[in-house]
Amino acid sequence: MDAAATTTAPTSLGSGPAGLATRVVSGAVAVTRLPGQAVDAGRRLVADATDVVEQAAGLVTRVVALVGTIEVLVDEIAVIAGRASLVVSQADAVAIDAGRTATLADVQVRRLAALIDAIEPAVAQLRPTLERSAEVLEPQHAESVAKLLDLTPEVIDLITPALRNLGALTPELHSLAERFEAMGQIVEGIPGASMFKRRGAADDEDGESK
Repeated sequence: MDAAATTTAPTSLGSGPAGLATRVVSGAVAVTRLPGQAVDAGRRLVADATDVVEQAAGLVTRVVALVGTIEVLVDEIAVIAGRASLVVSQADAVAIDAGRTATLADVQVRRLAALIDAIEPAVAQLRPTLERSAEVLEPQHAESVAKLLDLTPEVIDLITPALRNLGALTPELHSLAERFEAMGQIVEGIPGASMFKRRGAADDEDGESK
């Protein structure tokens, strides 16, 4: 009676790794208590151990697959984190550029304000003149000024050669002036030249009085 209970007890346990382990232990106990049933118990023990190994191998496979999935998720998270970091860096760069632009704009505004402050007195002085000019000037006057400005380049082109020629004549004019001065000295050395000089001065005075 006790032997039958002992041999049938392991088969009534639940399945799964825990149940299989329990049956393995029970089988081992049965082998030690019932030498006559050692072969059957050993076979069951081997079968149960094989099931345990197979289930353990299945669990290992599932764990390996789960680890692979986790690694893929970790890689995707790393990629997303890298993109987020890049977006943050670009946002920081945009913020820095905006700050520089604001600084430059502030500098330009200050310069413009200083320029306005500097020319404001002159504008205030010119205001009456500008108002009178606005009252006096007619549209045709503005057209005449515009035409004059249009002709200015042509006038400059005409005057420039003449000015260059005057520059070239400057040494000759100096030479001519020196010759006149020398001639005056020669004339002053002629007897009676002072009398002609006084008479010429008197004629000049009479001409001015008339």
